[in-house]
This record gives sequence, C-alpha cells and structure tokens, in this order.
Amino acid sequence: MYQEDLKLFSQATLGSFANLIPFLIGVLLVGSLNSNLFSGSRYMYAAARQGHLPTCFSCVNTETDSPRVAILAQSALAIAISFVGDLDALIGYVMFGFWAQRVFTLVALLIIRHNRIPVHPEAVRVPLWCIYAFLAITVALVVIPIFQEFSVTALAIGICLIGFVMYFVFVHPNVLPTWMYILNERTTFVCSVVFDCLPDLKPGVGSAFLPTSDSSQALLPKRCSSARLSEEDSLPDLHSDEKNVLRRNGSSTGFKLFVPTSLVDLITDVQ
Repeated sequence: MYQEDLKLFSQATLGSFANLIPFLIGVLLVGSLNSNLFSGSRYMYAAARQGHLPTCFSCVNTETDSPRVAILAQSALAIAISFVGDLDALIGYVMFGFWAQRVFTLVALLIIRHNRIPVHPEAVRVPLWCIYAFLAITVALVVIPIFQEFSVTALAIGICLIGFVMYFVFVHPNVLPTWMYILNERTTFVCSVVFDCLPDLKPGVGSAFLPTSDSSQALLPKRCSSARLSEEDSLPDLHSDEKNVLRRNGSSTGFKLFVPTSLVDLITDVQ
C-alpha cells in the first residue's frame, strides 16, 4: 500500500518523468556502493596498519598504493552479506552501524578539542556548536531506532559488541598462541605474492598480531632490512597528509620512510 501511494504521488507530480526515478535511484545506489566499498576497505587497511587486524590486510601495491587485499575482502564481505536476511533488515543493520560510528567519531573529536591534543597543522577547525549539533542528530538517529525496531538494532548492537570482544581477545594481549603467528605469516606471504603487494605497517606498532618468529621477522618487520632508507621525506602512501606536509615544508625532523625493494628481493630474503 505504501509503495502504491508513492507511485501515484510520483506520477501525479512528475508525470512521465516518474518512470526514470527507479533508474536514477539505481545510479545513486551504484555510486554509493562504490564510495562505501573503497572507504570501507580503507578502514580495514588502517586497522591492519595499526595492528588491530591480520597483517595481510595492510598489504598495498608499491606502484599504486592501493590496498588490494582489503578491497577484495571488503567486496567479498559485501557480496556474502547481501545473501543473508531481507534487504530492509540489512539496511537497518548498516545504517545503525553507520550512525553509531559517527557518534564515536564525534566524541573522539570533542576529546581532542577539549584536551588540546595536537593534530595535523592544516586540519580544518569546525566550530564547537556544529560538532555538538551534529552529535545530537547522530545520537537521535542511533537511539530512536532502538525503540522503533528493537529486533533489528539489537542484532546491530550485538555485532558492535563482538568487535569489542575481538579487540580484547586478539589485539589487547601481548602474546597469542603460536599458530596465530604462523597463520598471520603465511597469509601475509601468500597475499604479497598473489596480489603483488607488500605489508605496510606503522613504525613502532606493537600488536599481538605481529609475528615474532625468525621467518616472520624476515617477511614483515624486517621489511626495513630489505629496503633502502629514503634520502628525503617520501610518500609511500598517497593518502597520508602528514607525509605531504613534511615534503612541502622540507622537513627532515619527521619520521623517515622505508621504500621497499621489489617483491622478488623480498621473497629471496625469506627463502
């Protein structure tokens, strides 16, 4: 009944142009899917760089700086989830997580502003009232569905809680079972060969996912030994504003960046 009313309304207001509405909506959905796919893979890539996910998801191609493994994983997850449940429920799960993420992001931003934590020198400073207003809207968009569609939001909350559990089980501990290190090493090596990419970890990242065996050290942390130290501040990641600022300012005080050699040399070192 609701869809029929919408159809009658569009035909009465738009006339023959109403027949193009489904096509335009499809185009918008494809564009949204494209942007969400690449932004979601960047989240996975950033988490892996920080040591919160297996190292294989931090692998990037040395020529294009594209996180190929993370993009493939995100695509596979999106395709798999599309076959689970009905579309309305999936949209409810995704939107609840989307706005919940915005809430946590805004809270983190407020903590940074109130504690005067140093940020990027070229960061755009938004007035506090804008942050509080947007936070109020996002909180409402998170809280209201809990009362209107509790069954949908309850599952979404459960998925978020699983993320916290995964963090305290796999990321927070300093030591994990040996088989996890071996699995992390092997998957990273295979992904490096198959996707022609190398792991890209932040300097000084200490995570339980990072391997400690001799062969693992040869593959991942000793990426530095199979690489050359750049003479200047370079840009191994096109999406790092900090590195761009260092180059523009001619800074030599920023962290030095290791430019990896070819994948063939890396495999030779491992063998």
